[in-house]
Amino acid sequence: LRTGTLRSTAVRALSTAVDESRRGVLMVKTSFNNTIVTLTKENGDVLAWASGGSCGFKKSKRKSALAATSALDVIVAKARTFSLDALIVRLSGPGKVHRELLTRCAASGVRIDAIQNVTPMAHNGCRQPKARRV
Repeated sequence: LRTGTLRSTAVRALSTAVDESRRGVLMVKTSFNNTIVTLTKENGDVLAWASGGSCGFKKSKRKSALAATSALDVIVAKARTFSLDALIVRLSGPGKVHRELLTRCAASGVRIDAIQNVTPMAHNGCRQPKARRV
């Protein structure tokens, strides 16, 4: 009985040490119309998010690099409030703002541990239907 209590205490202490990890994941989803920046923990729990639309840009201005970098600035400020030391950046989707976002993130003073491109790629999909004979 007593060894079980010690073991559960050790497991609890280990799990709190893992929870105090100061590394987050910055997910950037770009499309032709908007950019969504999400800050998560390493296990995927969302801490904060921002987009070009939530930063006050309307209609076609949401897809601009200025809207994307302003959304990134909001998220980096929130990352500092969560006291995250380092970020893993995951870029997804088509868009011309990836390079601007990476340079802005590096200039903000947050350490970038890794940069990953997780854009889904097509691999010819399902079999095409037979050609129609006329």
